[in-house]
Amino acid sequence: MKLDTCLWLRMRAAALAALTFPTIAAAEELPLDPAVTQETIGQTICAVGWTKTIRPSAAKTAIVKARLLRAFGIPQEQAVAFELDHRIPLALGGAPADPRNLELQPGDEAVEKSYRGLLGPRRLRRQARPR
Repeated sequence: MKLDTCLWLRMRAAALAALTFPTIAAAEELPLDPAVTQETIGQTICAVGWTKTIRPSAAKTAIVKARLLRAFGIPQEQAVAFELDHRIPLALGGAPADPRNLELQPGDEAVEKSYRGLLGPRRLRRQARPR
């Protein structure tokens, strides 16, 4: 039986979530997007550009970021040094605005991660070389 690529990605996200959220016992409690199901996978995580349509606004994420900064005792003045990132990526069915799926990450790590994801390590190296 051949495994659908999107189904494989969803299973991979569940495995990642199990490692990321070891204290959560039931799959129903994981911060997954309820709109992503086996029936809707073609219109959700497998549709090009879908994550852009569900990404939370900057205003909503700013509230969560401020709450997390306070929880960790980080002064608001240092907020620019941190990014808010999804633990379970939206492209793998993570819940867009569920606070359990959002975490603070040092800004340099988030930038590096986004460049790696968009360009890949080989292309990033090529662009970094002086001409």
